[in-house]
Amino acid sequence: MYVAVVLLQAAVLVPMAAYRLMDADEGFYAYAAKAVMHGQLPYRDFLYTQMPALPYVYGPFSAPWGFSWYAARFLSGALAVAVGVLLFRHIARRLGEPALGAVAVGLYALNGLTLGWFTVVKTYSLSTALLLGAYLVAERDDSSRPYVRWLLGGLLFGLAIDTRLIFAAAAPAFLLMAHR
Repeated sequence: MYVAVVLLQAAVLVPMAAYRLMDADEGFYAYAAKAVMHGQLPYRDFLYTQMPALPYVYGPFSAPWGFSWYAARFLSGALAVAVGVLLFRHIARRLGEPALGAVAVGLYALNGLTLGWFTVVKTYSLSTALLLGAYLVAERDDSSRPYVRWLLGGLLFGLAIDTRLIFAAAAPAFLLMAHR
């Protein structure tokens, strides 16, 4: 079932990432990734108006392909597919019905916001993948190793914030989860 979830999402999201029109800020983010790979530091060596994690993820991923526009877009599409897989897994496990997970992924993958924002070289797909990963790790009912679960969840949550600062607004939800 997971293979089908990945392939069906990829059939929609990867072509969208490859062929949609360029968004105004994408060059800025792609340049930051390239600059970081050439030893420059955001804020000190070049202007960067976002949190610093994105160039450190997109740079190493894009470097083997010569900082190709398609490589950076492919990473965004792959991250969007990963969000869909995590969503499928969560819904199928929580509701006990894989068909409902498939419906949720279909709605997610065909959503205009997913198609428009998760397929470009911006912070959205990376930060959402990290935040959803943090939630899924933290909400697991694994009482045998809660410290490992919260350490990994906190690390993912911190990286999500380090990609997009607005995600710090989710901190109260994580604090409530920690006290249950």
